[in-house]
Amino acid sequence: MRPNPATACTDTQGQTKQLCLSDPKRIELTGGGGTNMAAIVAEVLQTRPQPQMILICTDGHTPWPTQDPGIPVVACLTYPRATLPEFYQPPTWIPIVELCKGDLT
Repeated sequence: MRPNPATACTDTQGQTKQLCLSDPKRIELTGGGGTNMAAIVAEVLQTRPQPQMILICTDGHTPWPTQDPGIPVVACLTYPRATLPEFYQPPTWIPIVELCKGDLT
């Protein structure tokens, strides 16, 4: 296991792109729309060393990868999965953690 996880905050509209190799608390969460998780996962898989897992934090309104990349991908959704349109449903091979408003109070 690496002592410090590599953390990226990014979107596919070019609004934000940050990579932090030491303290993830230094990441400033910005952006706001236009993310394509399929493209982000593909980009992350090109990094070396390749990550041991990918944790995605999102509202879920995004296209998802269609194929399992061979490393664990976990999605933390800020909206209930049941409210997402069918075309934004994460694939069944991605475990989901739902963080809903009631969970944050």
